[in-house]
Amino acid sequence: MKYFFAISLLCVAFVAQAQLQRPAIDGRFDEWISQTPTYVDEKGDGGSSGIDFVNLTIRNDERFLYLSFDVGREVVLQKDNRITLYIDADGSASTGFVNGKMGADIVWTFGDRQGTAYISSGPVPLKPADISLVAAPSFSSDRFEIAVDRQSEIDDTRMFTGSFIRVVLEDRSAGGDRLPDEYVPVRYSWRDDAYDSIATIPLLKTRPAHIRVLSWNVHNGGFMDADRRPAFTRILRVLQPDILCLQELFGKTAEEVQQYIRSILSPSAGKEFTAYKIDQGNVLVTCYPVEQKAIVLDNHRLSAFLLRVHESPVQRVLVVNAHLRCCNADDKRQQEADAFISFLRATKNGTGPFVLPERTPILLMGDMNFVGDRRQLQTLLTGDIFDNAEFGPDEPPDWDGGDLEDLNPRHVTNLFTFTWHNEPSNYLPGRLDYVLYSGSVLDIPHAYVFSSADLAPDELKRTGLWVDDSRTASDHFPVVADISLARPAGTRPAEVSHFRLQPVYPNPFSSGFTVVFQLDKPAPVSVILTDVLGRIFRARDLGMLSPGNHSVRINDADLPRVLKVLVRAGEKSAARTAVRIR
Repeated sequence: MKYFFAISLLCVAFVAQAQLQRPAIDGRFDEWISQTPTYVDEKGDGGSSGIDFVNLTIRNDERFLYLSFDVGREVVLQKDNRITLYIDADGSASTGFVNGKMGADIVWTFGDRQGTAYISSGPVPLKPADISLVAAPSFSSDRFEIAVDRQSEIDDTRMFTGSFIRVVLEDRSAGGDRLPDEYVPVRYSWRDDAYDSIATIPLLKTRPAHIRVLSWNVHNGGFMDADRRPAFTRILRVLQPDILCLQELFGKTAEEVQQYIRSILSPSAGKEFTAYKIDQGNVLVTCYPVEQKAIVLDNHRLSAFLLRVHESPVQRVLVVNAHLRCCNADDKRQQEADAFISFLRATKNGTGPFVLPERTPILLMGDMNFVGDRRQLQTLLTGDIFDNAEFGPDEPPDWDGGDLEDLNPRHVTNLFTFTWHNEPSNYLPGRLDYVLYSGSVLDIPHAYVFSSADLAPDELKRTGLWVDDSRTASDHFPVVADISLARPAGTRPAEVSHFRLQPVYPNPFSSGFTVVFQLDKPAPVSVILTDVLGRIFRARDLGMLSPGNHSVRINDADLPRVLKVLVRAGEKSAARTAVRIR
């Protein structure tokens, strides 16, 4: 379908080159949209598997090689496919595994979760940790982004030694597609682009009034294991949470957890930590009174707690501690997602296990195990229930009739967002732990994924942490979020530093809508249309715009039913939700 962006500038605009954005392996792809693909493969030449490579974009910074590619249909990257990446890391066709006109030093088949490194002593089995291989998203998609460490060494052999690399993507299924189709690999020369340094996220709260929530799968008993307890203690004393959503405390009692937390953490004066366990493995620990609690779905790890976090005026927060079913249980995870939306609908309309006061902030946190169909996350964000016969009608989960927000925080010192990493495993690091929240009544101005291995030596010394503390404690990293309740209820955050994004209109729309925003100072601006999971449908760079009011008209009939309108101004961004009606 044809589409266009029409822009009406109320002030004089001028064009300037926007600064390159450093890739972030977060599954959202917005930093790739302005980049010209390194190679475009013929469309429609895929084999019986349905894998059809189209675009491959390659970039690098001083540390990592980044690749983004389309596969033509929705797949889970780490199962049920034969997608294979070949990298000639030393630029020499005479070394490595011969694949057409290249010698591949690194070979990784994603669906088999197996790889081989070819070094001077011969081929050796490869694990993701050997080359710091990271990919996103972890759930099903038709597009992926990956990173590989340019400083990788295997058996004391430096892998990336040349001034350029060669790359091939191949579907090793019978008759599968290949990028490029010819047996001539894609050549990429290392670039010296200038990037700003990555700002380190402060570990402490930015404001004392914020409430710090922490979600952590503590892995099979966690701090009840005497050998691991010191690592947990050092980490929790540095992070200082007010509310803890803990998972995988099977066979442990709330009293045991409470005793441990009270022995290492001291809340503010007049408060005391109390632990609650109402399902098989999740424990909530909080220094705030719990007014109501309920199991969201019987025999599942999904527990809801209504907390009173302020007395005058009374302010409550709904915290749902989740540990959805693991691995190949797509049907169970979808059932749990449907049940959560049904639970919200019931508590809002007074037919649930307790009544949720209007505009109460909603936090859904925990190990979601999104390693299969993306539909489960879509249900949680939009309220689009899969099994309406069992769980009732769809229900927009936020109070303003919109979607929940997906926090997706990054690590403290890098732009990765994965929350699970097991170095001996053949599974790639993945984002399994989530914070979803009601953006109409809640701000989260400060958040991060914590790994002690990310910290510089002087920061480790200052905090008393050990570099291996996170690895020792659990295969999951804690997700930290500082919530703010100061914003007036019912208003979504729209102002970001030097620009303000207004609601789109009309909304809902049928054939098109208008985006309006104001700039306080000149900035390069882009408008990006995505679905609720961040998959990009349309994107347009508007160049450098001058201060003032601007409007963009978007006419397109080929858009999803629910979409996000992201406006990026410089390094800041804001988003609105739009709904299409037929």
